[in-house]
Amino acid sequence: MNIGVDAGSLCGSLTGIGVYLRGFLGQMALLAPESTFYLYAARPLGVKFGQSNITVRTANSRLPGTFWMQLRGPRLALQDKLDCFWSPGHVLPLGLHSGIRSVLTVHDLVYPLYPQYVARYNTLVLSCYFARSVRRADAVITVSRQTRQDLIRRFRVEPSKVTAVYRGVDEEFRPLKPKSVRARLEAIGIRGDYILAVGTLEPRKNYPLLFRALAGLPDCPPLMIAGGQGWKFREAIRELRRLGLGSRVSLLDYVSLDDLVALYNGALLLVQPSLYEGFGLPVLQAMACGTPVLASNTSSLPEVGGDAAAYFESNSVESLRAELVRLLADPEARAAMAQKSLRRAKEFSWERAAQATLRILRDDA
Repeated sequence: MNIGVDAGSLCGSLTGIGVYLRGFLGQMALLAPESTFYLYAARPLGVKFGQSNITVRTANSRLPGTFWMQLRGPRLALQDKLDCFWSPGHVLPLGLHSGIRSVLTVHDLVYPLYPQYVARYNTLVLSCYFARSVRRADAVITVSRQTRQDLIRRFRVEPSKVTAVYRGVDEEFRPLKPKSVRARLEAIGIRGDYILAVGTLEPRKNYPLLFRALAGLPDCPPLMIAGGQGWKFREAIRELRRLGLGSRVSLLDYVSLDDLVALYNGALLLVQPSLYEGFGLPVLQAMACGTPVLASNTSSLPEVGGDAAAYFESNSVESLRAELVRLLADPEARAAMAQKSLRRAKEFSWERAAQATLRILRDDA
C-alpha cells in the first residue's frame, strides 16, 4: 500500500501529537516493509527516519500547516497514488479523492466540550474542519475509550466507525540507576526531594488548583513543572505569585528527553491535575519510570492509570491536598504504587498499537 501521512506535527519541537506520530511511524514502517509511507508537511521535519519505506515530502510554505495541507494534500495524494491517507491530528484534507481511504485520529474533544480552554487560532481551524473531517473519514481512531465515547455521543458517529487504540510508551522512559539520576538532576540544579508535574502551562492543566493545594502544605517538598508557556499561561503565573509560592515552585520550561526521564525517576510522585485529557501521556511516562502517580479523576486519566495510580476530585483543593498529605507521609504506599506502575506501563506497547493502526489503515476486518 501507499499510505500518506499528515506529518505537520513533526515540524519544529515535538509536542503531544508529534511524539505520538513519531512513535507510530517507526513501528509501522518495520511491520509493513512492503508499504510506502509518504510524509507531507508545509515545512521541513524536525525528526529524521532511517527506514527506506518512508518518503518525506515537505515544502517551505508561509501558510499555516493545516491550510497548506488542505490546498496541497489532495494533489500530492493523487501524485503518489495513495491507497490511504492518515491524519494523526484531528483534521483531514477535505478534497481527497473518494477512492482514497481516509483515516483520522482524534486525541481529545477539548474544542467541543471545553471551548473556553482552546486558543482562538485552534478554535478557528477546528470549527472549519473538525466535524467535516469526522464525517469525511472512513475510519476514526481515538486514543482512549473515553474519547471514543465522547466522540460518538457528541457527533453521533456510527460506533463501528470508531476504534480506540492505546499509544505505546517510548523505551527511554524506564527506571534508571539512582546515581545517574542524581547526577543528571544536579546538573540542572535540583537537589533533594520534589514532586513533579509535566505539561504546558494552560488553563486545562489546572495548575492553579495544585498551587492552592500546596499553599496549605508549608512542609511539602518543592514542585517542579516541566512544560512550556501555553495559551493564557499568565493566569497560572498570577496565581503562583498571589500565593507567594515563588520559592517553592520551579518552572523548568521544556526540558530535554534525558532530563525529563531523570525528572520522572527522581520525583517522589507525579501530580497530574488536569481538568480534561484525551489520554494523559505524562501518567504513562511516569508509570514506565516506576514513579507513583496522583491524578485527577476526570476524562481518560483513570483509564490510563488504572489501579496503579491514586486520584483526587478535579475541582477540589481539599481532595488534592488530602491525597498529597497521605502519599507524602507513606513511603511504603509509594513503593507499592511504583511496582504497580511498572506493571501497568507494560500494557502499553508501540508494536501492538502499530499493528492495530495498520489494520485500520488497510481496512482489514
